[in-house]
Amino acid sequence: MLCHDNMEDCFIGECQQCSTKSLINILTANINVDMNENCSWTTWKKLNNKFDLQQTTGSVEALFAQIEAEWPSFILHTFCNRRQREYIAEIRTQSTKTTFIVAQMDFSMNYTLIRQREVQQGFFSQHQVSLFTIHLTIGKEHRDIAIISNSMEHNVAFVYCAQQILVDYTPWFPVEFNYGPQHQIVLYFYSSDGCSSQFKNNANMLNLVHHKNDFNLDASWAFTATGHGKGAGDGVGAVLKSTAR
Repeated sequence: MLCHDNMEDCFIGECQQCSTKSLINILTANINVDMNENCSWTTWKKLNNKFDLQQTTGSVEALFAQIEAEWPSFILHTFCNRRQREYIAEIRTQSTKTTFIVAQMDFSMNYTLIRQREVQQGFFSQHQVSLFTIHLTIGKEHRDIAIISNSMEHNVAFVYCAQQILVDYTPWFPVEFNYGPQHQIVLYFYSSDGCSSQFKNNANMLNLVHHKNDFNLDASWAFTATGHGKGAGDGVGAVLKSTAR
């Protein structure tokens, strides 16, 4: 369906060869398909600000038409996801104790505190804590950090406080990254998903601009593609919860 797996023009619809191909003709090549035959299929749709699996019934032609309509956005999303993953993986391989540190961070789902031998009414007054997980890559060495807080606000202020704890925890500072005889900087590379209320927003970018003044460290930030933010931090949260239970 695409000429090349790594060419941007093929994924954004500007390739002279890919753009002339019909997706329906490719799917129906060498097979007999009755376009008027009825069929049913399921798709994820957003209704009332919630995503749910919806079943649709129609002709095969309608199914192919929907696939072809959603195909450009799908391959663009696939391209962005691959490039972001490759970039973050490459950054990790370049990290050393004398260059920079990669910190992948994310919120884990809140943990409900359950007290043993509680009375029946205690079920209706359970408390929760927030779990913020960080996976550090420093060359070939890996460190995991979990921040437990009674604050239920998963916002930029929480992330900033987590950065303060992270900088105080890391024992390798200052780390000098030499770009030249007159350019010695300290670099922190953050990686996270693109949640707009936590990471990918103007307030967090403003904090990133002032990162050098606040922590005496230069920093950069990379976001994974939408829906592909799973990482080592999710495993940290899962182990922490299972151990607590």
